[in-house]
Amino acid sequence: MGPDKRNRSIAAAGGNGRLDARPSRDELLRVLADGNRRRVLSYLSDAPADDVTFDELCERLSDSAGRGAGITTQGGRDRLALRLHHEHLPKLADAGLVEYDPRRGRVSYSEHPAVESLLHDLATLVDDARETNS
Repeated sequence: MGPDKRNRSIAAAGGNGRLDARPSRDELLRVLADGNRRRVLSYLSDAPADDVTFDELCERLSDSAGRGAGITTQGGRDRLALRLHHEHLPKLADAGLVEYDPRRGRVSYSEHPAVESLLHDLATLVDDARETNS
């Protein structure tokens, strides 16, 4: 990881988790292309607390993804935790959608109306596709 990207990740994770500019719609679509990142945002937006622990997030995602994502074993949960820590949460933090503090093990959602609208639209599309394929 280059110094500029590392500094962005540290800045996003350490303080307010937001970059100066909001992500474009195309960037949001790239970030939301992954189902795990959509589940992270959905869970965080509905969470009763302002932030959640990394372990709680891993547990909830393991439960919600379940058998369909191969997360029924401890090994599957460990792989999910590694991907969350090294891939998904940094991408969400770089886009200004979450605050992730790996030292404290805390994750919080940065409200974003366009994201919530996209999440709703994507969920509707996925549901419609499932009904069509059934």
